[in-house]
Amino acid sequence: MVAALRLAREHGSALLVATHDERLLDVADRVVRLHQGVVVG
Repeated sequence: MVAALRLAREHGSALLVATHDERLLDVADRVVRLHQGVVVG
């Protein structure tokens, strides 16, 4: 998954990932958090 995020960034593409794995935060350009279906950050 990390490789896919990096490849998308290199090509100027967006990639939406829904996960509970916080290790992916290190390679994400933007993080949107949900709590009980509501955007909280």
